[in-house]
Amino acid sequence: GEKTDLLTDILLSTANSPSRKKLDSAFAAKDWLNYTIYVHGLKGALRNIGAENLGLKAYDLETAGKKGDEKFILSHSEEFVTEFDRFAAKITELAEQYSNKNRTTGDLSELLPEIGKISAAAEDMDYSLCSRLLREVTKNSYGNDIDNLLADIAAAVNDFDFDLAGDISEALLEKSGKPF
Repeated sequence: GEKTDLLTDILLSTANSPSRKKLDSAFAAKDWLNYTIYVHGLKGALRNIGAENLGLKAYDLETAGKKGDEKFILSHSEEFVTEFDRFAAKITELAEQYSNKNRTTGDLSELLPEIGKISAAAEDMDYSLCSRLLREVTKNSYGNDIDNLLADIAAAVNDFDFDLAGDISEALLEKSGKPF
């Protein structure tokens, strides 16, 4: 039902969080300020879905970042990232199994105007409208490439990264005239 779809969207938004991808870059650059910001975002997302153990590990890394404890971050980040990635892969696998049972093939010509609306809502930083539109369009499947882009847009919106959500939406619109 609709509540199950919403829960699936929330789980996938956590699994595909742009903060996770940015965490690697910040770690590699030893940019502990941004590392702390990204791990803070992951902590909140993990706790929101009830993943307390991973949320606690993120909290410990966030605290270390706030204290400037580089040694702790260097010795614990890899374990956290590995566990998060394993958790995210399992969520994604289960969500795909669920969604494949319940989704019909969508018409790209009907999707594109909705992507335009999502792009405009992202430009307006309208979380509620972006989320509602994404819930509607993700009821259907448009093929792996487009479905993955929609998941990336949803993850960006969930992280309140409206610039990224808009950029992905615009890229999808530009690519729509070309084969995926």
